[in-house]
Amino acid sequence: MKKQRSIQYLMKSRSILLFIIFILLFIFLGYRIVYINIIDDQQYKQSVLAQQINNLTNTNNQIIPKRGSILDNKGIPLAESHKIYNVIFDPAVIIQHKQEIIDETLKLLGDTLADVTVEDLSKLLVDRKGSHYELIAKELTYIDIQPIEEALAKGLIKGVAFEEQYQRTYPYNTLASDVIGFLRSDGEGLWGIEKTYNTYLSGTIGRRFGSVDGQNRFNQEDIVATTGYNVELNLDFTIQTYIEEAISRFYETEEALSVRVVVMNPQNGKILGMASYPNFDLNNPYDMSHLLDEEVLNAMTTQEKSDFLNTLWRNGSISKSYEPGSTFKPFTFAMTLEEYILDPHEHNFLCNGYKVPYQGQAPIYCWKRTGHGDQTIYDALSNSCNVAFMDMGEAIGREFFYNYQRMFGFGAVTNIDLFGEESFRDLVYSYDQLNPVEIQTSAFGQGFQVTPIQLIAGFSSLINGGYLYEPQLMRRIVSEEGLLIVENKPKLQRKVISEEVSFETSTALRHVVDEGTGQGAKVEGYSIGGKTGTAEKGNRETKDYIVSFIGFSPVVSPEIITLVVVDDPVGVDVNSRYAARIFKDIMGNVLPYLRVTKEYEAEVPEVVVEPLDNPNEDAVEENNGEEIIEETTEETTEEAIEEAIEEDLETPND
Repeated sequence: MKKQRSIQYLMKSRSILLFIIFILLFIFLGYRIVYINIIDDQQYKQSVLAQQINNLTNTNNQIIPKRGSILDNKGIPLAESHKIYNVIFDPAVIIQHKQEIIDETLKLLGDTLADVTVEDLSKLLVDRKGSHYELIAKELTYIDIQPIEEALAKGLIKGVAFEEQYQRTYPYNTLASDVIGFLRSDGEGLWGIEKTYNTYLSGTIGRRFGSVDGQNRFNQEDIVATTGYNVELNLDFTIQTYIEEAISRFYETEEALSVRVVVMNPQNGKILGMASYPNFDLNNPYDMSHLLDEEVLNAMTTQEKSDFLNTLWRNGSISKSYEPGSTFKPFTFAMTLEEYILDPHEHNFLCNGYKVPYQGQAPIYCWKRTGHGDQTIYDALSNSCNVAFMDMGEAIGREFFYNYQRMFGFGAVTNIDLFGEESFRDLVYSYDQLNPVEIQTSAFGQGFQVTPIQLIAGFSSLINGGYLYEPQLMRRIVSEEGLLIVENKPKLQRKVISEEVSFETSTALRHVVDEGTGQGAKVEGYSIGGKTGTAEKGNRETKDYIVSFIGFSPVVSPEIITLVVVDDPVGVDVNSRYAARIFKDIMGNVLPYLRVTKEYEAEVPEVVVEPLDNPNEDAVEENNGEEIIEETTEETTEEAIEEAIEEDLETPND
């Protein structure tokens, strides 16, 4: 009996123990379930949220602003930014969905995106299954990604996202290339307007920030990017096109190392056009294939390519110097009149073809070795007589000549709003260097150097009443909504000469074109004033030349001035006719475009053609029993055209 009770007690104890163990196990299991569902889940959420916050504060999550546009004076875009898209594939998300969603996603991406296949995406699902970021396509337009975006919106596909960026484009490729400039790989402006006004164009970068609140909810906050401002130029698209087309036509029949052209309003310094050749494609600025053949390119070192490109990109109108030659003579002319050095109507000059600067010095020759004879100051300018201008330089003297050169802006930057301008002060004689020979040769434009922008700015003051203005490319800066940010008003630097002398200079320059060395620059119907220029460059023994022409219209109250500089043209008889030809081509289009009033109608010679009895046969006349076969009207007309062209292109030497 006692033994039976012991067994019952033992069994009861074991049952209680098992029950207690079961209860403990149940409690532990319940605890683990709660831990997994609550504690672990909280930690997992916090980990994910922390990763999101980390991603948002990374530099890769900057919000890049849209860069402002560069526009001409009528609102035509010369540089603009367009939104583009990168496609991001998320394997870690998509593998959590049903197979039909996965298949549909892969198929749509493979069908829509070039160079993306279903096989490639399937491999990513295996090899990169934990990744949330796989870049599978970039720099696409909205049209390219539209089918994908629509499918995402409808929930037909999963695991795809887009990154938005902006791409800089230049609609007209080479147009005004060394004026506009382009961007570096980091989006900063390099050369031209892109660099000069980079701060305004760039806008402000935005950022994304994230935080977790007390209920473990992720909150995203954006500091919105600010769109860059638009820069409107004084540059006129139509005028710029006329300039570049004229340069292209020149190169169809002629050769030259380079051509530079500047077109400006002489009354306020506004640059209406600026172009040069060689130029480059703003959308592909590192391409040199249009200028160098493949063999030469392959032989060039990296440094040589870099040097070539920097020379190509640099705007020669503001950063390259040359001797102005006879285009400087109007400045000496104005100095002489301004200081009342001589009676302008007297025959003060005798040109025998040369002048000896002082006793014992070798003679300096006029371009016309036989001489121009007796001349007034107006004759001297019209004939571009070197000897007469040496006399003027001698009469003006060191002090006046030095001061006037600097008042006209030579040897100093013009302050044009374009990156890269150089002054070349060391290439203009200092006061102590202006000895008798240097003064006399400088008086006709040799021995010192200028930039095209210095010359056209100074020349404008000769013809606009005597006012020297800063050249300006930027017209105004506005926000995307059109709010005015900056207005660039004309900047008067100083008054250089009197209005009376300015009028006399303009009138004399008209005679240069009407009757003198600038006749090849005439534009029928318009009054044109201007001056030719030819100067040797480098070693004078090599006979390399820079030829130029600067002219304006109308002569009274001029509205437009154009400078053409042709570096090292190829030809038997090198003179300024090359530059005058380009000038005439440009102004023949620009003057009507600007609605400049014609001052006279071009005379059209009346051509009388006698009818022939039989137009299919040559006419026959009897003359003393001999037959004279007359040329047909067509042949005679061709000869007349050829003669007219030759006369038009023939321009006397400087």
